[in-house]
Amino acid sequence: MATAAKASIPILISEDRLRAEVIPARVDPGLLTAESLLARLKERGIRIDDDVATRVNRLAEAVRTGERSKNPYLLAQGKVPVDAVGATVELAAAHHDLSEDERADFYESHILTVNEGDKIGVLTPGSPAVPGVDVYGKPVPGAPAINSVEVGENIRVEPDGRTLIAVKAGKVHLARQRVAVLDVVQISGDVDFSTGNVDSPADVLVTGTVRDTFAVKSARSIAIRGAIEGAVVEAAGDVQVSGGIAGRQKAQVVAGGDLATKFCIEASIRAGGNVSISRECMNSRVHVAGRLLMSRGKLVGGFAYAGQGAEIAVAGNEAERPTEIAVGLDPEALAEILRMDELLKKKAETCAKIREKVQPLMAQLKRLTPQQREKATELLYQADEIEAEINRHSEQRKTLLTPASATDRPVITVLSMIYPGVKVIFGDKMAIFRKERKGPIKLERRLLERVEEICLIERASGSLTIMRSYEFKPEPAPAPAAQAPPQAAQA
Repeated sequence: MATAAKASIPILISEDRLRAEVIPARVDPGLLTAESLLARLKERGIRIDDDVATRVNRLAEAVRTGERSKNPYLLAQGKVPVDAVGATVELAAAHHDLSEDERADFYESHILTVNEGDKIGVLTPGSPAVPGVDVYGKPVPGAPAINSVEVGENIRVEPDGRTLIAVKAGKVHLARQRVAVLDVVQISGDVDFSTGNVDSPADVLVTGTVRDTFAVKSARSIAIRGAIEGAVVEAAGDVQVSGGIAGRQKAQVVAGGDLATKFCIEASIRAGGNVSISRECMNSRVHVAGRLLMSRGKLVGGFAYAGQGAEIAVAGNEAERPTEIAVGLDPEALAEILRMDELLKKKAETCAKIREKVQPLMAQLKRLTPQQREKATELLYQADEIEAEINRHSEQRKTLLTPASATDRPVITVLSMIYPGVKVIFGDKMAIFRKERKGPIKLERRLLERVEEICLIERASGSLTIMRSYEFKPEPAPAPAAQAPPQAAQA
């Protein structure tokens, strides 16, 4: 009879085996005694401890007083396991909270770069799983961590065990299980809205194209396997573009070192070293401190300056597109000289007026009051200062405009053809081609019979032709092309 009573008490075990329950309303109240319940739990193999005994006695007392709930009553409860927690990293990149009326900056970089010694972020160490115990007294393992970030190369963990410091400059690479600093910032694909602008202290490699209105900047070098559209690309070192520059009159490309590209169309490029263009440069503004190297390329339209000379296959085209090539003295420096000429011309006129006004007074010095003498002395001092400034400028002007020694004078070499409409500029002198001239030819500025001349030399025969020259006055530099929207402090 007792066995039947025990069997008639249904014990509900939860799926995770952490709860053993009974529904009092579904059991004959005569069976819900402490002895019967404990016997039934023991029969089911459920571990009985003080907590279980207390719960059983409470239920038996409630039933004795007539309370039988329709809800499950907890008889035994296991210990819940604690899942493992993976280590996480919170990057130190700035986050901007935008109010509802502010527009998100879609150009803000999504790539975090750091300098050596920069704080990368904060590491929160993980914790291991702690097993639980089910109602049968058996262990229940905690779940392992899904993701746990490990500290990788070029990162140092400070003594506090949390602060992460970059050992060298590069790109912060955060994957599910690893954070590291990579020597080269590699953008796989295009620089566009998916990446935002890039501003890196390390070398940058773009496997795609830098799209319109975006910017890529590096404190070292930049390599672009695709092309550059109407974008801004600036590097303290070299810039290499495997495709070309299709600038749409908006692109600005600046290299502190050398710059190499396949073509350059409607763009502004500037380099502190040499510029190599393998195919063509059209309707662009080129400024090269070193040499412009286009031994197989065409230079058509626009303005090109190469401080140390240029070698070009074809200059101009059959349509006589105006094309200017300057070497030697930087036209920007010449423009500054001419600006100073105008400014000092006005100062010289002021100086002459001062002396004209003061000279009669100095002839009657004894008749002047002390105040008049002091004023006259101040005016003369002012005139002396103006004349000293004019003399300094004259010496600087002479130094800048005097060509270098014959061995250092830059030349323009045209290997195949130079068309009408091409201007060649050497310092403050220029010559204009009125008809086609086949190459190879060399153009240079020489001192002939104490006169500086622009000369054309046939490379094959060595014959020399003096070209008619004109004074060259550079126009003010054009306003910069439209910049990409402002970036984050670091990409």
